[in-house]
Amino acid sequence: MSDNPTKAKEQFELGAKYNAGEGMPKDLEKATYWYTKAAEQGYAEAQFRLGICYFYGDGVPQDLEKANSWFAKAAEQGSRDAQCILGFNFSQGAGLPMDMEKAIYWYTKAAEQGQVEAQRSIAFEYYLGKNIPYDLEKTRYWFTKAAEQGDAQSQCELGVSYEGNNPEKAEYWLTKAAEQGEARAQRRLAWHYEDGSAGFPKDSKKANYWQAKADEQK
Repeated sequence: MSDNPTKAKEQFELGAKYNAGEGMPKDLEKATYWYTKAAEQGYAEAQFRLGICYFYGDGVPQDLEKANSWFAKAAEQGSRDAQCILGFNFSQGAGLPMDMEKAIYWYTKAAEQGQVEAQRSIAFEYYLGKNIPYDLEKTRYWFTKAAEQGDAQSQCELGVSYEGNNPEKAEYWLTKAAEQGEARAQRRLAWHYEDGSAGFPKDSKKANYWQAKADEQK
């Protein structure tokens, strides 16, 4: 950590202003300069933002190795966003060797801190059962965590997981996702209301409504 956290925070905030063009002309090179100053003092948010800059080549030449180095520093300090993107990069082999054990480790760390994308990702890992044992209970647990934060994809997947064995929960979560414009959820609601499948009541009015919503997205 920085010996002078106030200074590091001020440097980070200055970098953020240059990055956003807030009160001054947008200048990504100056943004990364000040992010680096703060990051080198151990300021976690600056380390994460600097990682993003290197990952996308914003204000600096793109360098995935450096990006992951800064993500790792921030992740080790508890940055949930850094933990999530580090998990993703390990899962894809983006700038470092693919390592699903490390990917799941970092996804879980981030998910436990409420990072939605990590919660959704670890739920899919438990559902697919390829890199960790299939576990429906944990699948639903993590999809629920993300769904309760409003993540439409997780709401849809959670609803699908309840089809056939808990129609009320299936209908509830599919509707939540559909209301946010999740086309897959809209189509499934239309199908189930049309033929009364998965324990849904037949309702042609609702079937037509959700089919029309899905068709609008084609």
